[in-house]
Amino acid sequence: MEGAGFRHMTETVVEFPFQVTDTAACRDKVFSSLHLIPADAHRRGIDRMEQDLRLGPIQGNSRYYLLRAVKAVEK
Repeated sequence: MEGAGFRHMTETVVEFPFQVTDTAACRDKVFSSLHLIPADAHRRGIDRMEQDLRLGPIQGNSRYYLLRAVKAVEK
């Protein structure tokens, strides 16, 4: 980024804890990465999630890495 003229870079990690309470989003493949999983592996994963959910919510954590920088506009 410095080579492209960006300066004053800052890095921040942001986290959002959440609970999974059902398999609908994963079962319906609402996340694009789930389309890469073969059908049989996807079904096994959903079955395991459903078993785990019988014991209560599954704890999750979304983590994002933010990189900010400023680029001066040449006049």
